[in-house]
Amino acid sequence: MYSVECNVEDSVFEYRVYDDYGISIIAYARVLRTEEWAEIKIINVNREYRGRGIGSILLTRIVKDHSNCTIIVETFKYLIDWYKRFNFKLVCENPVIMMKHESQQSL
Repeated sequence: MYSVECNVEDSVFEYRVYDDYGISIIAYARVLRTEEWAEIKIINVNREYRGRGIGSILLTRIVKDHSNCTIIVETFKYLIDWYKRFNFKLVCENPVIMMKHESQQSL
């Protein structure tokens, strides 16, 4: 099972997942946080490790860590359904695709 490490500096959350040996970063995510929202800037999984659920592990951790605010992300069209599996809602599709996940407090 892969574990996620998170480092926080100021309002920047950096998430890393390492290989089985704890040497190489195989996945990375960066989230910018304010008091009201969190913006996912990037989620990336090394090509050799895609399809193993690592991106889902990262996104699950991000949603958990920022459950007290709205999470927003600009994404690609092919990822819309993936984000929807984590209860993100489509906000805008033109010119960019924006999605958001409402905080647990506002539900």
